[in-house]
Amino acid sequence: PGFAKDGNAATSWYARAADAGVAEAAAALGAAHCAGIEGHVARDLNESKSWFELALRLGMPEAESALAQVAVETEKDKKRRDALDAHDAAWRLFTETCSEHRTNPEIFGSLLTCSSVPVPDEETLDALVEAGRADETRERW
Repeated sequence: PGFAKDGNAATSWYARAADAGVAEAAAALGAAHCAGIEGHVARDLNESKSWFELALRLGMPEAESALAQVAVETEKDKKRRDALDAHDAAWRLFTETCSEHRTNPEIFGSLLTCSSVPVPDEETLDALVEAGRADETRERW
């Protein structure tokens, strides 16, 4: 017995409650958008920030620390995007250089030797960015 779980309906009811002035509902939506709920709520830090700001305006002082956490997450996402963009740019330069020097065996051979250097995967980049270890990234990769 009971009701079937319906995340979309729940989200809609939380939004109605928040719009009606229920700070806890606004905070719940802020948390949902900060984390994301697969199939129901996309991770959207701007949306999260908006809901936590509403919760704060509605008298929930705890929303202030949640806003600080959203700011931290936003900065981590930016650093992660910047690191991935830099990685992509370096890879494009490498592949362009390989293409340009394919006919010169001496240069092309040294490029292929360099290509065996491990490239960090997305999880490793995330961990290094989160730990603030950009120098280690430069040294290792």
